[in-house]
Amino acid sequence: MPTTISLGDDGTTHATQVALGYYHTCAITNFKNLKCWGANRLGQLGDGTKADKSVPTTIKLGDDGTTHATQVALGLFHS
Repeated sequence: MPTTISLGDDGTTHATQVALGYYHTCAITNFKNLKCWGANRLGQLGDGTKADKSVPTTIKLGDDGTTHATQVALGLFHS
């Protein structure tokens, strides 16, 4: 059964691109933010942890946080 995943609390955020890995998912939002969730035991979500995430987590891109995602690709255990 399909499940709705919230990418933001404001009601205006939606996915413009979605990529699926083995047990993880990433989406680029209409605000060009990268959000990932799912299995993370090998650090495949890119958030600097190895904790699984059940909800979309914003992934920091670049040191100053101003870099935006334009494309995303996932594999078996990597993003």
